[in-house]
Amino acid sequence: IPVSADYLSQHGVHRLDSALNVLEKKLQRKFERRIVVTRFDSRRKLSFDIYDQLRERYGDLLCKTRIGETVALATSPMHGLDVFAYAPHSPGAADYRALAKELIDSGFV
Repeated sequence: IPVSADYLSQHGVHRLDSALNVLEKKLQRKFERRIVVTRFDSRRKLSFDIYDQLRERYGDLLCKTRIGETVALATSPMHGLDVFAYAPHSPGAADYRALAKELIDSGFV
C-alpha cells in the first residue's frame, strides 16, 4: 500500500487497513500487505514524523525502503514512461529497485 509522507495519506492508510481487517474477518481470509512511504522528502521533518508514526502502528508491515520525492518520478508519467525507462540511473529508480529487493528478500513477493 503506497502512502505519501503527509498527514492525509497517513489517515487514508489507517482507514484502508481498517477496511481490510473487516474484510478479512467476513471472508475468513488473510490479505497480505505491506506499506511503503512514497514522496519522502529527507529535508522535511514531517516526512520523518509520518514514517516514525507508521512504524509505531504497523511495525514490520511498513517497508524500510522509502521512495523519495524526485523530479524523475514526477516527470516520467508525463512522457508516458516508467521511471526505469525514463531515468534508469535516477535516485527514484534506485529507490524502487531497493523496494523490489526488500520485498523479494522478505519473501513477500
